[in-house]
Amino acid sequence: MNSLFDPVSLAVTLAMLALFPLLVVTCTAFLKISCVLLMVRTSIGVQQVPANLVVYGIATVITLTIMSPVISSAAVQLRAGGQWPANSNQLVDRMPQAMEPLKAFMLSNLDPVHHDKMLQISQKFQTRYGGVPATERDLAVVMPAFVVSELSAAFRMGLTLFLPFVVIDLVVSCVLMALGMMMVSPQTITMPLKVILFVAVDGWSRLLEGLMLSYLPT
Repeated sequence: MNSLFDPVSLAVTLAMLALFPLLVVTCTAFLKISCVLLMVRTSIGVQQVPANLVVYGIATVITLTIMSPVISSAAVQLRAGGQWPANSNQLVDRMPQAMEPLKAFMLSNLDPVHHDKMLQISQKFQTRYGGVPATERDLAVVMPAFVVSELSAAFRMGLTLFLPFVVIDLVVSCVLMALGMMMVSPQTITMPLKVILFVAVDGWSRLLEGLMLSYLPT
């Protein structure tokens, strides 16, 4: 009975399950994809279409497509010898190897400038508080560098997508003022124009394709 209900194994398993959503949000393509999709929705001016649940669902689907090789490689490492970990000790022993594919993904998609800065910061903390010296492949260095790189890339893409819609807002506002129609809300005209433009250029297809291709080496 004790072997079936090991409290330590249960505690470790629950702790890892609790950290899993945080790992998915911060250490995968989900971070950049969700940010870009939300910024595009805001730039068009339709605050609730698609809904947040739909946006996060789209981001999850695209993330699974991008991360599927990483997930497969991690599963192979975790299932060493053809068997899944039977207890918490085996799970803890295999986790470093299972994290290597994810670490390689983050290293291949982060900005070297941010990586160097986070390494320097980690080394300063190590000098101040002691501990094992930080290296370039430590998760404490790679993870924050990846998060900063993804946020920077997401805002650059969002800004690029924002500009055409800002131009539409400015043009419509100037036309309405020139016609003396100050009482007319520009949004009643600009929002349909933005939607028409986005549909005309096949915006969703191009956007999602561009997000996926951004994780392929050039």
